[in-house]
Amino acid sequence: MASMEIIVAAENYTDSIQLAEKVKDILEHTRGTYNDIKVGKISLSESDEDYIEDTFIQKLNFNIEIL
Repeated sequence: MASMEIIVAAENYTDSIQLAEKVKDILEHTRGTYNDIKVGKISLSESDEDYIEDTFIQKLNFNIEIL
């Protein structure tokens, strides 16, 4: 099992949510072998949001199943 954090930033809240959803949809449907590493299921494990210096931040944490 591996994990990764992706941070999405946008000038408005709606754009930040829409972009975070696109990232989530792409990753959760990704499978395959990359540099001889077999990747199984990728799932969102945690999310958080913040507002810093006029920027909406979406933090997405994913668990990655390594086969």
